[in-house]
Amino acid sequence: MRPQRSGTIEIGPITLEAQLPGFAGAGLPSDMARLLGRSGAVPLAGADPNLGREVTLHSDPVRIEVKARPAEAVGWFLPAQDVILSSTWNPPLAQAKAGETLTRTLTLEAVGATPNQLPPLPIVEADGVRQYEESSRSDQALINGKPGAVLIKTISVVPTRDGAITLPGLDVGWWNTETKTQETAHLPAETFTAAASDQARPAAPPPQTQPAAPIDVPQAPPPAVETPFAFPAWLAEMLNVRTGATLAAILLVLGLTALLLRRRAAGAVRATSGAARPAYRSRGRARISAAAALADLRAACKADDALAAHAALIAWTRAEGGPAPVATGQKHRDAFDAQTLDAQAFDANTFRTPAMAKAAEDLRQHLYGAGSSSAGSSRAGSTRWRGAACLSAVRAECAARARSAPKRRGARLAPLYP
Repeated sequence: MRPQRSGTIEIGPITLEAQLPGFAGAGLPSDMARLLGRSGAVPLAGADPNLGREVTLHSDPVRIEVKARPAEAVGWFLPAQDVILSSTWNPPLAQAKAGETLTRTLTLEAVGATPNQLPPLPIVEADGVRQYEESSRSDQALINGKPGAVLIKTISVVPTRDGAITLPGLDVGWWNTETKTQETAHLPAETFTAAASDQARPAAPPPQTQPAAPIDVPQAPPPAVETPFAFPAWLAEMLNVRTGATLAAILLVLGLTALLLRRRAAGAVRATSGAARPAYRSRGRARISAAAALADLRAACKADDALAAHAALIAWTRAEGGPAPVATGQKHRDAFDAQTLDAQAFDANTFRTPAMAKAAEDLRQHLYGAGSSSAGSSRAGSTRWRGAACLSAVRAECAARARSAPKRRGARLAPLYP
């Protein structure tokens, strides 16, 4: 029960209706009569043992005195015997990196309070981080052997830069029912240092080597003088003959050679484009579900597979309401490549968070930027793509999409099997 006003509140009696078996003998014992709210014994002598007897008992009404809210109480009224506010991190703050998600758990414990009396814990904004609420739940609990209530709130913290970052402290006011005073539970500010991400970290300079002592080496003989290239005698004789037929033959040979080289180059480009096509085409031409594409994207990020991550990211955005898939005819499939699909899949309104937009742009630059000669060469390049930052951005993007999704209205149905 929760009182709605202060003052005297009377709780009405409880009525009990029962049927007692009839028998010949003494009445109910005095202690049983007192338990049922009657004074003295209940005589049952002369009752028929086959019919029994119906009785109706009433308990005494209960009056309670509800105290008013103290005038000294400030803000949210939380009456309790003791209040504890704490926080934990996973992973530890010593492992913080820019762009990677940290999980912060805030715990509010109140001895002698109920769950509906606990105040909500706000998210205090801070420079250098983005914070997203994951969950918040309250329940009854035993705190140091005493009944009370606990509130647990989970927050995702993503550092947006490297260097020192400070999260402000948090205060929760409460009323001490033992000392009759207003007190405050304080969570101090926390400062940590976020390391630079693996992608933004500059490459280490080559080790400095000490100059070796000079060694006497015998002088090599001077290189041979290259003689200028000379045409064969038969070709020189043909060139000397300035006739139209000779010039036409030379031009024909050069044209055929250039055409052959161009066809070979086009075949190599088609082979490279075919190797770089997104891996999700093996699933078929139809769209895959958003859940399947999201699972592929997370798996590719954990495996540091840039090509698979890019293909899964495009499939996910299409399944979430992105551009329609391109035509599947043979002519379109031959002309289709990963850069065309990338241009169709992403625009300014594709993602909800800047972190996801930046991760997608970094992935595209890694695969098709000026630093890579082709999509197929990204695996063998000097710089290997790391999917940790992209995985963190995907989690933040999923949280943002969940918050922006329309909530279902109406009362929920009761469970079929409670």
